[in-house]
Amino acid sequence: MARHPDDQISTLYEWTVEQIDISQGERDIIECWFFDENKRADAERFAASLAADGEVVDFGLSQMRGSIAEGVIDRGYAYRDDDGSWPSEFDNGRAIPKRFALA
Repeated sequence: MARHPDDQISTLYEWTVEQIDISQGERDIIECWFFDENKRADAERFAASLAADGEVVDFGLSQMRGSIAEGVIDRGYAYRDDDGSWPSEFDNGRAIPKRFALA
Protein backbone atom coordinates (compact mmCIF):
# COMPACT_ATOMS: atom_id res chain seq x y z
CA MET A 1 0.00 0.00 0.00
CA ALA A 2 1.34 3.44 -0.92
CA ARG A 3 2.13 5.91 1.80
CA HIS A 4 -0.12 8.93 2.18
CA PRO A 5 1.66 12.14 1.03
CA ASP A 6 1.32 13.58 4.56
CA ASP A 7 3.46 10.68 5.86
CA GLN A 8 6.40 11.32 3.49
CA ILE A 9 9.54 12.30 5.36
CA SER A 10 11.34 15.29 3.89
CA THR A 11 14.49 17.17 4.84
CA LEU A 12 14.81 20.95 4.95
CA TYR A 13 18.08 22.86 5.26
CA GLU A 14 18.36 26.48 6.37
CA TRP A 15 21.21 28.82 7.22
CA THR A 16 20.97 30.19 10.73
CA VAL A 17 22.35 33.42 12.16
CA GLU A 18 22.22 33.66 15.93
CA GLN A 19 22.86 36.75 18.03
CA ILE A 20 24.59 35.61 21.21
CA ASP A 21 24.77 37.07 24.72
CA ILE A 22 27.97 36.16 26.56
CA SER A 23 27.55 38.60 29.46
CA GLN A 24 26.78 35.89 32.05
CA GLY A 25 29.73 33.69 31.09
CA GLU A 26 27.61 31.37 28.93
CA ARG A 27 26.46 31.56 25.33
CA ASP A 28 22.75 32.40 25.33
CA ILE A 29 20.86 32.93 22.07
CA ILE A 30 19.14 36.34 22.08
CA GLU A 31 17.74 36.23 18.56
CA CYS A 32 17.80 33.78 15.67
CA TRP A 33 17.18 34.27 11.95
CA PHE A 34 16.81 31.58 9.29
CA PHE A 35 17.57 31.84 5.57
CA ASP A 36 16.61 29.41 2.79
CA GLU A 37 19.36 26.98 1.84
CA ASN A 38 19.95 28.85 -1.44
CA LYS A 39 20.42 32.18 0.41
CA ARG A 40 23.83 31.54 2.01
CA ALA A 41 25.29 34.81 0.68
CA ASP A 42 22.42 36.79 2.24
CA ALA A 43 22.88 34.98 5.55
CA GLU A 44 26.65 35.59 5.47
CA ARG A 45 26.15 39.32 4.78
CA PHE A 46 23.61 39.60 7.59
CA ALA A 47 25.90 37.81 10.05
CA ALA A 48 28.80 40.06 9.02
CA SER A 49 26.68 43.20 9.51
CA LEU A 50 25.74 42.11 13.04
CA ALA A 51 29.38 41.35 13.84
CA ALA A 52 30.43 44.75 12.44
CA ASP A 53 27.97 46.35 14.88
CA GLY A 54 29.80 44.60 17.72
CA GLU A 55 27.38 41.72 18.21
CA VAL A 56 28.55 38.19 19.01
CA VAL A 57 27.23 36.00 16.20
CA ASP A 58 27.09 32.29 15.45
CA PHE A 59 26.61 31.24 11.81
CA GLY A 60 25.39 27.77 11.01
CA LEU A 61 23.39 25.35 8.94
CA SER A 62 20.31 23.61 10.29
CA GLN A 63 18.72 20.38 9.12
CA MET A 64 15.12 19.48 9.90
CA ARG A 65 13.51 16.16 9.04
CA GLY A 66 9.83 15.51 9.32
CA SER A 67 6.45 15.15 7.69
CA ILE A 68 3.11 16.93 7.64
CA ALA A 69 1.60 14.15 9.73
CA GLU A 70 4.37 13.95 12.36
CA GLY A 71 5.87 17.43 12.30
CA VAL A 72 9.59 17.84 12.91
CA ILE A 73 11.01 14.50 14.04
CA ASP A 74 14.72 15.35 13.99
CA ARG A 75 16.72 18.57 13.96
CA GLY A 76 20.45 19.14 13.79
CA TYR A 77 22.78 22.12 13.68
CA ALA A 78 26.35 22.64 12.46
CA TYR A 79 28.19 25.85 13.31
CA ARG A 80 31.19 27.48 11.70
CA ASP A 81 34.15 27.58 14.09
CA ASP A 82 36.05 30.78 14.85
CA ASP A 83 38.79 29.68 12.44
CA GLY A 84 36.23 29.33 9.61
CA SER A 85 36.19 25.54 9.58
CA TRP A 86 33.06 23.40 9.72
CA PRO A 87 32.35 20.05 11.35
CA SER A 88 31.73 17.08 9.05
CA GLU A 89 28.32 16.38 10.58
CA PHE A 90 25.42 18.00 12.37
CA ASP A 91 25.14 17.77 16.15
CA ASN A 92 22.58 14.98 15.65
CA GLY A 93 25.25 12.81 13.96
CA ARG A 94 23.93 13.12 10.40
CA ALA A 95 26.44 13.97 7.69
CA ILE A 96 26.38 17.41 6.11
CA PRO A 97 25.57 17.01 2.39
CA LYS A 98 28.54 17.77 0.12
CA ARG A 99 26.49 20.28 -1.88
CA PHE A 100 26.95 22.80 0.93
CA ALA A 101 30.77 22.76 0.43
CA LEU A 102 31.53 23.82 3.98
CA ALA A 103 35.30 24.06 3.79
